[in-house]
Amino acid sequence: MRALPAPAALCAWLAAYGLAPDGAVDGVPSGEVAPAPLGWRVETDAGVRWIWDLGEAPLALVTQLLDAGIPCPRPLPTRDGALGLALEGATAALVAPLAGAPLDRPTVDAVAQLGEALGRLHGTNLAPARVRPHGGRWAKDSAAAVAPPPEPDDQALIERELFFQSLFRFHDLPRGLVLGGVPRARTLFDGGRLSALTAVELAGEEVLLYDVAAAALEWCWGEAGLDEARTRALLAAYRAARPTEPIERGAWPVLVRAAALEAWLEALLQGAGEADQARARLQTLIADEARVRRLWEVGGAG
Repeated sequence: MRALPAPAALCAWLAAYGLAPDGAVDGVPSGEVAPAPLGWRVETDAGVRWIWDLGEAPLALVTQLLDAGIPCPRPLPTRDGALGLALEGATAALVAPLAGAPLDRPTVDAVAQLGEALGRLHGTNLAPARVRPHGGRWAKDSAAAVAPPPEPDDQALIERELFFQSLFRFHDLPRGLVLGGVPRARTLFDGGRLSALTAVELAGEEVLLYDVAAAALEWCWGEAGLDEARTRALLAAYRAARPTEPIERGAWPVLVRAAALEAWLEALLQGAGEADQARARLQTLIADEARVRRLWEVGGAG
């Protein structure tokens, strides 16, 4: 999270909403979830609000998600009707407190709700406001940017996986607006109902199935790989909202591995402690490719 806004900048920014700060501005307090990776909780003279720092994500993306009926934070308008304003170099929006909390353990029902939401989004045929930031050459460029360089065995694994991914071309697969990842810590459920998807900074145009692969990796992972019940629930609910095409069948295990590679590289770039776990997931998927492929067979669809 970047530094808190300077008091003068915050006062000027809130004034556009007809508000004034009425207490401290905080980062994400323990037990609460900001509606974006860079967000702040602020007490105003009208009550608690969240400042949603969108970074480079255009407001048009948020509008598209809301128009598609996807539950995500709804920016409050300024007095002039704008849904976001620049705040110290980045676009930010003001949102009301969100209902719900992340799940400690994803249930089959929760995963099905997520699959339905993704299928509904992908079935809208919206024209994305931008290309997904981590698409294209991101993995190859990021692998070269990891510092310090990975251990030799890890570097060899990355290079083998990059080569494997380079063997496939997905130009014929359905494309459109994707979220680009659905982190569990930033997906809220209220009373068992999916209430908010708060991660939009990687949203953009991409192969639709990538979203499903990334969601499976995040929400369906068990002790020995992808959990069968949750993965089948995700895919079945997704297909009920957006029937998949036969060509997507062969891409499924490849894209799950692509999502795992991206997660590992992201952890390495950030120096996160999850890097070892992310590497182990990729290794499991490589060894378990036949089983991952079989999980696609839900009711003979696709």
